[in-house]
Amino acid sequence: MAWRYDENAELIGIDMPTVRANAGDVVKVTLYWRALGSTERDLLSYLHSTGGEIVRRDSYPATGNLLSTDWQAGDTWAERYIVRIPKDAPPQEVFPLIAGVYDPEAQQAVTAFDANGASGTPFVGRLAINAPATDGVKPQYRLAM
Repeated sequence: MAWRYDENAELIGIDMPTVRANAGDVVKVTLYWRALGSTERDLLSYLHSTGGEIVRRDSYPATGNLLSTDWQAGDTWAERYIVRIPKDAPPQEVFPLIAGVYDPEAQQAVTAFDANGASGTPFVGRLAINAPATDGVKPQYRLAM
């Protein structure tokens, strides 16, 4: 799973130990990046869910410690996100996650290219929201062999 964003950066990995969560839970996501070179304008990195506003994080790279205008080819860093799942998140839903870099001045995402060089939506994972546990529910049927 590698995505390249023009000639700016590559997403080289993701560490998301929790892919299932309940409403109100905290999920930790780490994205691993490599710079391909510096940029003329500062870019933001992002992690968003599609199909709902469950995850929406935008930040300067390396928590603001490595601006894209200062990148050197080969620089690597980890972007760590702590995401609280909203208490009103719909249960039994799966939300695809996308990640990339964004030009806030132009108000657009930098084009993402997959390993084959085709442009596309940079899907990096999925987040499934579990239904609340049900206590004391008796089964209606018993299946036996």
